[in-house]
Amino acid sequence: MKILTLENKAYQLEKIPEWVDEKLRFAVLDNADPENPDFFYIPLIFLESFNAPAAVLQIGDHKIKMPLDWKMLIGEQGQPEMHVLPITSLNDRGFDAFTFNPLSSPKPDFLPIDVVDIYTEVKWYFPKIKTGQMLAVPLTDGKNPKCAYFVKDNANRWIMARSGSKSVTVKIDAPIIVITDGTPVWGDEKWPMKFFEWLGEQKGIKLAGLTHGNGFLTLRFANPKQATMFRLIYDEKKIF
Repeated sequence: MKILTLENKAYQLEKIPEWVDEKLRFAVLDNADPENPDFFYIPLIFLESFNAPAAVLQIGDHKIKMPLDWKMLIGEQGQPEMHVLPITSLNDRGFDAFTFNPLSSPKPDFLPIDVVDIYTEVKWYFPKIKTGQMLAVPLTDGKNPKCAYFVKDNANRWIMARSGSKSVTVKIDAPIIVITDGTPVWGDEKWPMKFFEWLGEQKGIKLAGLTHGNGFLTLRFANPKQATMFRLIYDEKKIF
């Protein structure tokens, strides 16, 4: 796994180093305040290690290897929202990775993603980050690399609007398939009952409409404030 340093270089974490420069810092995208996401460089103090399958991701012209059970920040050029999806849900879905170097990129780029290979077991080392932070992972070696953004833990709070967005829509994962005639079919018949029962219990949030897609729902709310409230409280694991 690679991290982006304050010197704007890719740093490879292949093992626990015997000695780390106390000035070594790495980049994260911090969404602790969803209305004001920002980039920070935090000291490399704690490293975690684990064994997990790996996915080889083709992101634009670049290939990187990431843990299969992690999630990735995706978006679309010109659209106001970004979302976090499991790597296992990315293949052949037409998603684009949000890529940005906080020190040298003039603007974000959105590059196509594909899972091109899987390894059954890999030893991983990665820096410990706080809830609400995503790790900037360089796509290339050397200086000024473009970075994609990943997180290990539950990231439903990252289904969010970019800073300053006035969007009234939110896109969430859902076990649904749209067949050739346009009819939506639920893969889990209990999912919509649980979801809409939960949504009906939320005070101050009113659903104004929705549309179906393969593997997702796009929810439309009465105003941007209600959409933001939904992003903050929606936690798929607690509902289902």
